[in-house]
Amino acid sequence: MNKYEKKISVIISSYNAEKTLPAALDGLEHQDIWKENFEVIIVDDGSTDRSKQIIEQYKQKNTFSLQYVYQKNQWVGKARNCWIQHAKGDILAFTDADCICDQNRLSVIERAIRKENKSFIWWTTYCNDTVIFPRKMAPVNHMWVTANLALNRTKLPDWYMLFNLWFSGMLWDDIDLVLSLQELGIPLLFISEMKVHHPANILTFERFLIRRKWRMNEVGLYKKHGKKALGCFSAIFAPRLFWRISLFTLSILIS
Repeated sequence: MNKYEKKISVIISSYNAEKTLPAALDGLEHQDIWKENFEVIIVDDGSTDRSKQIIEQYKQKNTFSLQYVYQKNQWVGKARNCWIQHAKGDILAFTDADCICDQNRLSVIERAIRKENKSFIWWTTYCNDTVIFPRKMAPVNHMWVTANLALNRTKLPDWYMLFNLWFSGMLWDDIDLVLSLQELGIPLLFISEMKVHHPANILTFERFLIRRKWRMNEVGLYKKHGKKALGCFSAIFAPRLFWRISLFTLSILIS
């Protein structure tokens, strides 16, 4: 007997996202499936802004099940692992607090997993900005990010922990998740209608330094998965290219 309910559990990772959360939640409010068919769990990794107040205000007016989970800042992978266990749905759909789901995203996920019997599905995010790098940065065409992944959790072993706590920073635990599930024999399939909008982020000097620091995760990713990990980046984030353009980009940001 299935221990999960027949619904989609949308897991949103969030950190100091008071400016983007309203649009993210509005995108879920306007999904074209019955509100009873999904729940939303916001995993807050130690925000210090007004995120909690915004979510509490939203809970008073929204029409879908919304849970807010707060933990002391210790990287969102740990929070996701913890609260995935409390999610009721047999389908897990991941996104981020600065992403806006297209109106049909959840119905596409429901169709692909329930009717077409797919286990693990993905598609890229998109962005309306035409001028991105080096002044702005958006995860467009990044492979395998949890801003737009969904899976049938009934296909996973009960013992399986989705997110590896060794990795820190964006992209790395996402890529590790996909490669690890593939090694378990669960293939990742793309669904072109499954879309999420991600507004571009201004690439500040601070953000640039943080991204550069996160590159150390490549070592752990390569140790665990070997050469399979090398093809997991769009051209602008390919490890060798990233290092070659670092000084050039830094000079532009300082100028």
